[in-house]
Amino acid sequence: MVLFDQMCIEIGRHGVQLNLKALVISVSALCCVVPCFAQIPLMAPTISAIGPVVPVSQSEESQEIVVPASESNTDNSTPQVPQEGGQKPPNSASHRFRIGPELGVFVPTKNLVKSRFGADWYSLGVGFGQYNLAPVSGQTILDISLLSNSSGGNSAYLLPIGAEYRRGLTEDTSFTPYVAGELDLVPTYVRSVTDNVAGSIRTGAGSGIFGGVDVGRGLRFETGYRWFTPVAGYDFSGASASIGFRF
Repeated sequence: MVLFDQMCIEIGRHGVQLNLKALVISVSALCCVVPCFAQIPLMAPTISAIGPVVPVSQSEESQEIVVPASESNTDNSTPQVPQEGGQKPPNSASHRFRIGPELGVFVPTKNLVKSRFGADWYSLGVGFGQYNLAPVSGQTILDISLLSNSSGGNSAYLLPIGAEYRRGLTEDTSFTPYVAGELDLVPTYVRSVTDNVAGSIRTGAGSGIFGGVDVGRGLRFETGYRWFTPVAGYDFSGASASIGFRF
């Protein structure tokens, strides 16, 4: 029994010595290995679910995604509304070429003219372009008309050419009444067998006042009175009424 105890004590002493030697060897090895690992840079672990890991720099992360204005305005859910100032397409019906007759009657007021050339005269003309509605601020236009009649071998033709000032009484574009005044140069052809007046062209002057109405841009009614300077001893002044069309 005493012998067994001494053997255990010896074994314990040798075990302690072995453990001390192992500890010294481990510490020496650790001192050699640690400096080697210190020279290797540490990398932060990255986890990727699918595919390889791509490092992202901080400058790329801080950049904002900018959508171009042209792409941001391509949303089909918002209808494009044209601006009010935009130009509208021209109306082909109102800009097409228009032509039409202008028909009327003329009644001289002097008995001598009635007895030589007749009491009921006619006026005839051809108009081009649409009627320009008379503005309330007034406008000046060119006016040309032809007055003529014949009776008993006597004939007379008057061609008043003048400037007419017209002023609208309302701004309504569908029914526009107006008043007008006119000054004319009047080439006149007169022939009278009764009074022995040879047929020739003479030039006189004239004026007139008128009132009328424009119905849209294709119809006009007008009445008035014309004054003419005497030509070959005849005063052709008288009242007139006319209607004009544009097709």
